[in-house]
Amino acid sequence: MLLPAERKKWFGIKKLKKTLYILILLIAIGNTESVMAQNLNSVSQATCYSNANVYAFIHNGHYYNVVKEAKTWSVAAACASSDAGYLVEINDQAEQTAVYNGIVASGIASNYSPVGDGGGVSYVWLGGNDKFTEGDWWWDGDNNGIGMKFWVGQGAAGANNGAAFNNNYNNWGGKSTSTIQEPDNFNSNQDAAAMALGNWPFGIAGEWNDIAETNSIYFVIEYNTIPTSIKQNSNKGISLEIYPNPSSDKIKIQSTTEIIEITITSIEGKILRTVFSSQKEQTIDISNLSNGIYFLNITSVNGDVIAKKIIKN
Repeated sequence: MLLPAERKKWFGIKKLKKTLYILILLIAIGNTESVMAQNLNSVSQATCYSNANVYAFIHNGHYYNVVKEAKTWSVAAACASSDAGYLVEINDQAEQTAVYNGIVASGIASNYSPVGDGGGVSYVWLGGNDKFTEGDWWWDGDNNGIGMKFWVGQGAAGANNGAAFNNNYNNWGGKSTSTIQEPDNFNSNQDAAAMALGNWPFGIAGEWNDIAETNSIYFVIEYNTIPTSIKQNSNKGISLEIYPNPSSDKIKIQSTTEIIEITITSIEGKILRTVFSSQKEQTIDISNLSNGIYFLNITSVNGDVIAKKIIKN
């Protein structure tokens, strides 16, 4: 692990490299502005997962894919990195809420894959781990040894010597009762962080637990910029129009493919409404929304997802 000062330096280099990579990619494709506009209406498709198994959402300028394919922590981190992202890093309560809401909105069953060393409930991988030094928890969601330390020690279910590092945000199991129980390194092999989808003896749904990284479960990828692996719209995909935009009362969605679900999300990532459909056209009343920017996640019958920005005025 690098020292904090070295990590800050590497973070800057890492972000610069990612930014340069994305700019080079966009220039190579052609018209940068045109491609960026297409990206806002598209979702990522890496070779390590199928787009049909992804739910995409946006929070605070970051992009997220809930990937409904079971992988170990290391394989999931490698997958995220190959798509120019990283397993999700949660830095405050607003992001915690947005990520949990995104997981719920993705339709994952709360009992889809019970984890034996996690109290028998199901989980989704986060980017935290203490693989290098037991009890030193880092956000290192691309598994490259560079990250931010956010927790040291164990909760009350373990050694009870744990505390947030530099007051960084955490949501370990038991936090809701003011007695943090996790992480506890049960069986001395729990080195990866995951978000619970149900209640277990030491926490509730949405809180974090440390579990063995060899478990195969779903995961969430976070991107600082628009994902670089772009699924372009085609005759086989979903192509649609939304108008009027901006609007003060109603918007109309017209699609070439049958729409099955529309989710309205605030710019902070809060899911405000979900509309189910079975047709190519849908009218949505937004008159009760406050003026501002919102996002629509529109899912077609083929499993394609498009994120669209709308403005309420």
